[in-house]
Amino acid sequence: MKVAPGMTFSPRKFARLAIFLLALSPLVAGAPNLCHIPQTDSQESASFKVEAPPELERVAAASLPELEKVLAEAREWLFLDPNPALYPPIHLQWVLDRPAMAQALGRERVPRWYAAVAVPSQRKVIIATRPAADSRQLLVTLRHEMMHIVFSDGWSANFREIPAWFHEGCAQVFAGELYLQDMEVSLFWRALSDNLPRLIEFHDGFGEDPYMASVGYAMSEAYVRRLIRLYGEGIVRRILDVMAEGKAIDQALFETTGVNRLEHEETFRKELRSWTALMGNFQQQLFLGVTLALVVALPVIRAHRRQRRKRWEEKWDGTQHEEDTTWVDMTQGAERESSS
Repeated sequence: MKVAPGMTFSPRKFARLAIFLLALSPLVAGAPNLCHIPQTDSQESASFKVEAPPELERVAAASLPELEKVLAEAREWLFLDPNPALYPPIHLQWVLDRPAMAQALGRERVPRWYAAVAVPSQRKVIIATRPAADSRQLLVTLRHEMMHIVFSDGWSANFREIPAWFHEGCAQVFAGELYLQDMEVSLFWRALSDNLPRLIEFHDGFGEDPYMASVGYAMSEAYVRRLIRLYGEGIVRRILDVMAEGKAIDQALFETTGVNRLEHEETFRKELRSWTALMGNFQQQLFLGVTLALVVALPVIRAHRRQRRKRWEEKWDGTQHEEDTTWVDMTQGAERESSS
């Protein structure tokens, strides 16, 4: 259902991603009929019980080895034991589109921005392949959803008490890409115009509207990334452990960082209004804008230089003509004086 930024490059991850994309290439190529694959109701691995319609069985089977690695990585990210034998299996259900996802959830419909959804209480992930668009997006989306499930691995008793903005922010940081980023939300301009929602508005979720959901995702990711930058990678685990004692997120933040949530958010909003945030948020756009401006301005600058040079040449020619005339007059005058 979502995705996040900042995945650092490593050759091992790159190789795994390449293998995953290659395995899912039939989906990207749009192969409409995979019915020659033996039809089975479900597949299983150490951590997953997989359910898929016949046309998605190949994709589902190809994803399992990579998903086992992603799940172990997600548990290590939260400093949990990655051994799959310690946890109940995860039900991974593949569907084609959002109507099928709604049916799997027992709903009439789902928001039009959903690509996947995790149900931690049931240890279930439902992913729709068409909204995910391509195999790379599928992998990022699945990384995102695995983090939601891993939250329930260690803190299932109080998962409902964890604000949506916090666990969604963590999921995006882990996934490595911002979900709904094509909405091009600018936190800088919204903060500068005092049009930035409070995080508490995203306590229970991000709503139906895709644009406001994209604002919620962007804020959540930026807030969690800031916490990790200031207090280290273990801050998420420490906050969750305090919340496991029955304490709210506000108290957990204060006990782990020494700063309350409101102070954190005010500082966060000030940082979003800074020039550093502007440059970070619009670095590529600014570079593109400057490049386009130079391309457009270059002919104008050249034309202006030609005109200026022409004026100087005309002025120089006129001055030279006056000097020549003056010299002739002086010469003629001198000749007349000598002859007299």
